[in-house]
Amino acid sequence: MGMYDEVEGILEPYSNQFKLWDCTMSVYKSGDAMPSVGMANTYAVRLDGAPDTRPCYLWVQEGHLTNLMALQPIGERAVFDKWGKCLGRGGEKLDPPGLNPVAEAVGIVQEILEQQKVPRRPQAVENKSEPDPSVSEIAKEADSKPKTITELVDELKELGSGIEPPEYKHEFRLRHDLEIKLTLPVDLTQAEADRIALFVKSLPIQDD
Repeated sequence: MGMYDEVEGILEPYSNQFKLWDCTMSVYKSGDAMPSVGMANTYAVRLDGAPDTRPCYLWVQEGHLTNLMALQPIGERAVFDKWGKCLGRGGEKLDPPGLNPVAEAVGIVQEILEQQKVPRRPQAVENKSEPDPSVSEIAKEADSKPKTITELVDELKELGSGIEPPEYKHEFRLRHDLEIKLTLPVDLTQAEADRIALFVKSLPIQDD
């Protein structure tokens, strides 16, 4: 498995080996100062166990190891696996394995369209021998073939609804009395991260 870090007190069947930190064969215990993951210094790590094992989580709060085997994540804080992959937010918002972001986006678009545009079938009108033409037209529209992604996006634009990429809020304590908050897209690329780093490096003004 190569280099990794360990946490004392993780019980079987869960693994106590982690690769989301510095991988220097360090051994951490409850109360120790812990490395941040990205810019997150408060987060949970899902413990790796057997497939049928109940999920357990390691907690890091304000840069310190506070819970070794919690039964749930930390509120709405980020959750990582032992490799450092972000699994989503706490509670019920964890992304299930194999989630397709494109399929998720299309699902959101379809849900918005259903709420804002697709008409409901009106109830049958009593004492009418002839079918209402407007009802037939609505039924035809509702029963039409599924729309493509492009058509769904175009319809959303017409309705004045934009599709925004999902964003996560990150918190980073630069000093003991200064916390920096950033809102970044969940699909932040390495090139974008490098640009942010270069921008931050250009800020300090040092005296000669």
